[in-house]
Amino acid sequence: MVVLLFGITRPLSVKLQTLELTLSMAMDEVKRVVITLESTRSQFGLVMGDARNMARELNVPVTLPRTGTRHINHADPSDFYRTNAWEPFIDQMVQELKTRFPEDFPAAKLQGILSPHIAVSDFSNIIEAAAVYEADLPNSKNLRSDLFSWCQIMSSIVHPKKFHELFVLSADLPNVRAILKILMTLPATSCTAERA
Repeated sequence: MVVLLFGITRPLSVKLQTLELTLSMAMDEVKRVVITLESTRSQFGLVMGDARNMARELNVPVTLPRTGTRHINHADPSDFYRTNAWEPFIDQMVQELKTRFPEDFPAAKLQGILSPHIAVSDFSNIIEAAAVYEADLPNSKNLRSDLFSWCQIMSSIVHPKKFHELFVLSADLPNVRAILKILMTLPATSCTAERA
């Protein structure tokens, strides 16, 4: 059980420790892992089959654990382990990932500013997310006008630029420049400080 589930999350753990990882890349990878974990629920039969084979090789019977007081009678150990170990473990892993990387994370909405296809319809999400960082913006009242100008700049770019090139392009747009600074300094995880 643990080998399968941690095998699914291991690539995510490795990617979360790389310096090149952006917040959007981390969010995409977390979504992929959550979907994969949720799809493994139906694989319990294979996991239990492997456990039975290992137990057989070691001459250990697969039995129900001893329980105290009242308990629900399970027809066989596989029902017990599915309801008391497999499903709760998957639920806990998925919940931890969703808690650590919530879909409504404000900085994730700020990343709309990076899209070469930024549209006026994206402004409301960006402005809503920027409200969290209002103290960091030079003039939050002019954010919408800066975004209109930024939209024109981004539409004239032939191919996506690197982050530092976008920073140079934002020289005349102080609010956009501040948002880019926030995005450049915001780590995808807290392990960035631990690595240093």
